Amino acid sequence: DIGTLKGLLPSFEVTRENLAKEFSTLRNKVDKDSVLEKEIKQKEKELENLPSPNLEKIEKLLKSRIPSVRDAEKQVQTTLALMEYQKKRVELLKKLIEYRKKKENLLEKLLFKGKEYYRHLKRYLVLVEYLYQLKEEGKAKGLENLPLETKGFHLETELEEIRKQIQEWKAEKSKNLLSSLEKSLKEGEEEILNLNKKLEEQNKVYQEELAWAKWILDAERLSKKELFLKWKETQSQWKKTVEKKKQEEENLKKLLSDRSKIREEEESLDHPLVLKALKVLEKLRKKSKDKVQKIHGEKNYAITLEILEEEEKEILLLLKEKLFLFSQEKSLDKIWEQKLDLHTTLFRFYEENLKIKGKEKAKIEEIIGSLNQLSQISLEELRLLKKLYGLAQEFQLRMGQNKISSKEIPEEIKAFAQRDSIQKGEEQAEGLKKEQEKWQKEKDRLSSQIQLQQRLKKYLDIRIFIITKKISLIREEKKWEAKLETPFEKWKDIEKKRLLQEVSQRMYDQSVWYEILLAHFYASKIKEYNDILEEYYRELLVLEQKELYLKKRIRINQKLIGQIQEEIQLLRKFQKDVERENQRVFLENLAQRAEWEIFFKPSSFHEAIIKRVQERIPLFSPHPPSGLSISQIREKLFQSYGEDATYSAWQASLEWELSKIGLENEIGRLQESIARLEARIKQLQPEKENLLGHGRTSWLKLSEEEKRDHAGQSYLFIYGDIGQMKRLRMQKMIRALLESLMSLFLIPLLALVLIRLANRIGNKIISHVQDENAKKLDKKAEKEREKRAETLVSVFNAAWAGVVIVVSSIYLLKQLNIDITPIIASAGVVGLAIAFGAQSLIKDYFAGFFILLENQYSVGDIVEIGGIGGKVEKITLRLTKIRDLDGNVHYFPNGSITTVSNKSQLYSWALVEVGVAYDSDLDYVFNALSEMGKNMKDDPDVGEDIFGEFEILGVSAFADSSINIRMRIKTVPGKQFKVSRKMRKRIKEVFDQKGITIPFPQRVVHYAKEEEEKKDIPPSAS
Repeated sequence: DIGTLKGLLPSFEVTRENLAKEFSTLRNKVDKDSVLEKEIKQKEKELENLPSPNLEKIEKLLKSRIPSVRDAEKQVQTTLALMEYQKKRVELLKKLIEYRKKKENLLEKLLFKGKEYYRHLKRYLVLVEYLYQLKEEGKAKGLENLPLETKGFHLETELEEIRKQIQEWKAEKSKNLLSSLEKSLKEGEEEILNLNKKLEEQNKVYQEELAWAKWILDAERLSKKELFLKWKETQSQWKKTVEKKKQEEENLKKLLSDRSKIREEEESLDHPLVLKALKVLEKLRKKSKDKVQKIHGEKNYAITLEILEEEEKEILLLLKEKLFLFSQEKSLDKIWEQKLDLHTTLFRFYEENLKIKGKEKAKIEEIIGSLNQLSQISLEELRLLKKLYGLAQEFQLRMGQNKISSKEIPEEIKAFAQRDSIQKGEEQAEGLKKEQEKWQKEKDRLSSQIQLQQRLKKYLDIRIFIITKKISLIREEKKWEAKLETPFEKWKDIEKKRLLQEVSQRMYDQSVWYEILLAHFYASKIKEYNDILEEYYRELLVLEQKELYLKKRIRINQKLIGQIQEEIQLLRKFQKDVERENQRVFLENLAQRAEWEIFFKPSSFHEAIIKRVQERIPLFSPHPPSGLSISQIREKLFQSYGEDATYSAWQASLEWELSKIGLENEIGRLQESIARLEARIKQLQPEKENLLGHGRTSWLKLSEEEKRDHAGQSYLFIYGDIGQMKRLRMQKMIRALLESLMSLFLIPLLALVLIRLANRIGNKIISHVQDENAKKLDKKAEKEREKRAETLVSVFNAAWAGVVIVVSSIYLLKQLNIDITPIIASAGVVGLAIAFGAQSLIKDYFAGFFILLENQYSVGDIVEIGGIGGKVEKITLRLTKIRDLDGNVHYFPNGSITTVSNKSQLYSWALVEVGVAYDSDLDYVFNALSEMGKNMKDDPDVGEDIFGEFEILGVSAFADSSINIRMRIKTVPGKQFKVSRKMRKRIKEVFDQKGITIPFPQRVVHYAKEEEEKKDIPPSAS
C-alpha cells in the first residue's frame, strides 16, 4: 500500500533524528572529553619520563669503613631505590589503566549506538529508494512533491560517514592498548615481589656484617688474657660446627643416594604405549642402530641423532592408527572398548608414576631441608671463621705493637690470620646457595610435572568414565534397536504375556464403569468384538512400544551427543596438557640425545651441538653419559625415538578427534540417526491414527469434498478402528441388556405363573374330590379322602414351587452372567455331605413322602405312634406333629416311626367292655344291652356319628370278681371315643333300671395269730 509506505517516512525521520542526536552526544563526549584525554596523556608522559634510580648518589652516601659492610649496605640501598621506582611505575600504570577503561567503555557504548544508527539509516534508505523507483515508474500517485532523490543522496552520504567512523573506532579498539598496559602492570607487581624477597636476603647479610664489625670493635677492647680466652671459646665453637657440618654432609649423601634409587625405579617404569610403539617401530630400531654406527663406527660427524621430518610423519601415521584410532574395527562399541582399555592402561601408568614422583618429591624436599640445614651450619661456620680471622688479625696487630710476643701466639692462630679460609667458606656458602636453588628448581620442575600428570590422570579418569558411559549407551541403543526390529511372533513368552496384560489394563482404563459392568455380564455374547478389540489394542501397544523404543533410541543418541560434547570440551583442555607432556618428553630426549652426540663426537663439535640444543633449552648444560656401552646407548636412543613418536602420535590423535572428521563427525552421524528415528516415528503416526482416529478437530478442518469422500465413515475417521469397534460392542451389549432385562422380567413372571398354575391344579383336584364326595353317601370316608388330597396337594405345591424357584434362579443367574457351575458342583458336594452326614434327615423325608403317598394318616387323624396317641395337627416330609388329650404336643421324625396306629381311617369301632356279677343272667344282660344299642342311633349327641349296627361280641373274660362282656358299634373315624363314653353312660342307666349289678373287686385277708386277736380283726376288707 503506497499510502502506508508514504506514512512511514515521518516516523523514520523522527527516529533518525533521535538516533543522530544520541550518537552525536556520545561522539562529542569521546572526542572532546578534554579532561579524560588530558589525564591519559599526562599519565603516559609521567610514565615515559619516570626517572631511573641514581645509584651514584647511593655510593656517595655510604659511610662504613669496612669493605664488606659497605658492599652489603650498597646492595640494600640499591634494591630500595629500584623498589621505589617500580612502585611509582605501578601506581602510574594503575591510573592509566583506569582512564583507559573509562575511554573503552565510552567507545563500546558509541559503537553500539553507531551500529543501531547505521542499521536504521540502511532501512530508511531502502524505503526511500523503493519509493523513488515507484515515482520514476509512475506507478504511485502523491509522490511527485517528495524530494526523494535528494533525501536518498543525503542518507547515502550519512551512511558512508557513519560506516567509516565505526571502522575507525573498531580499529582503535583493536589496538588493545589496555591489555598491554595490564601486562606491564602485572610484570611490575611481580618485580616488586621479587625485589621484596631480594631485600629480605640483603638485609640479613647486612645485619650480619654489622654484627661482625661490632664484634671486631669489641675485640679491640679486650685484654691479652681475655683475648686468648675469647680465641679458645670461638675455636671450640668452630670445631663443633665443623663436626656438625660433616654429619649433615653424610646425611645429604644418603638422601642423594635414595633419590638416585627412586630415579632408577622411575626409569624402570615403562610407558605402556611406548612399549607397544617399540613393538611396531622395528624400522626405527634399524634407523637408530644405523645412526649410531655412522657416527661412532664410521666417524660421520655430519649427521645428528634426530629423526628427519619425513620419517617422523610416517611414524606418526603408523602409531596413530595402531595405538589410538582403531580404524580397522567395524563395531563402534568394540572401538570404544579398545579405547577404554587404552585409557585405563594410561591411567594406571600415571597413577603408578605419580606415586613414584610423589616419593621423589618428598625425597627432594628432604634434600632441600638438608641443604638448608647445611647452609645454616656453613653460615655459622663462616661467621665463626670471620671471628677467628678478626681475633687472629688482632693478635698480629698487637704483636706488631710489641704488646704480645711472637712466641706467645700459637701457629694455628697465625694460620687463621690469612683470609683464604674465609674466602673458601664464602665460596662454599655460595655453592650451597646455588645447590639450594638448583634443587628448588628441580622440586619446582617435579611439582610442575606432578601437577601436569595429575591433571592428565584426572582427565583420563573423567574420559574413562565418559567412555564407559558411551559404551553403556551404545549397547543400550543396540538392545532397543534389536527389540524394535523383532516381530511380535518372535517375542519371548513373558513379553507376550506382559503385552496381553497391558492390553487388558488399557481396555479397562479406557472404558467407563457401565461398559465394564456390561462387558462382565455379557462376555460370552461380545467375545468376537472383544477379540477384535484386543487385536486392535495389541497393534496399538506394539506401535506405542515401537514409538517408545524409537524415542528411547533418540534419547540415548542425544545423551551420546551430550557425552561427546562433554568429551570434546575435556579433550580441548586435555590436549594442552598432552602437548605440554609431549614437549617435556621431547626436550628431555633432545637433551639426552645431544649428550650422546657429545659423547660420540670430538670436542670441536660440542659447541655447535650445545648451541643447537640451547635454541630449544636455554639452560641446557650437557652431562655426557658414563658407564654405558654402545649397545645400551643404541637401545636407549631407540626408546627415546619411541617416546617422542608415541607422545606425538597421542597429541596427533587428539587433534584428529577434535577435528571435523573426529568426534564432530560422530556427532553428525548421531544427529543423522536421530533424524532417521524421528522420521520413523512420523511414519508410525498414520497407523496410530487409523486405530485411535484423527479427532473431531481434524474432521472439522476437512473440506466438504474430503468429507464427502468419508461419507458414512465420519465416526471411523474421528475415533478410529478402536472407537468404531467399541461402539459396535456397546450396541451389542445394549441389545443383550434389553434381552436380559426382558428375561429377568419374564422368568420370575413365568415361575409365578407355574406356581400359581400348580396351586390352581391342586385346588382343582381338591374341588374335584369335594364334588365326588358330595355324590357319595359315605361322607365320612370321603372327608378322609379330601384331607389326604389336601395334604398331597400342599406337599406337591411346595415341591413344585421349590423346583420352579431353583430352575428360575439358575436361569436368572445365567442371565446375570454368573457362572452356575460352581453352584451346581457345590450343591453336589453338599448333597454328598448330606447323604453321608444327614442320613436320618433323608430317611425322615423319604418316610414322610411314603406316609403321604400311602395315605397312612392325614391331618386331623387320631393316631398312636410309639405308645403316644393324639390328633395329627401337621404332617411335613420331615416330621409329624401330634397333640394328645392333655394338650401336649409331640413331634415324631418320620424316619423314626416304625409302627403307627390310625384310629380315624375310613371308620372306627367304639369298643366297650363291661363286667357283671357271676350270679347275673347273661341272656337277660345281652337283651338289655341289645335294646340299649338299638337306641344309640337315636341319641341326639352321637346319633350322627354312628353308621353301623350295635354288636355284642360276647363274654370276653372271666375276671376275678366279674364276667366281662365286650360290645362294639361302627362310628365315623375319630368319633369312637365320644360314642364309647356315651355307651358307658347308657349301659349304667340300663343296668340300674334292669337291676343288673356291676361288681367291684373284693379281697379276703387271713392273719395267722392267736384266737383273741382274730376277734379284733374285721371279717372282710375291701
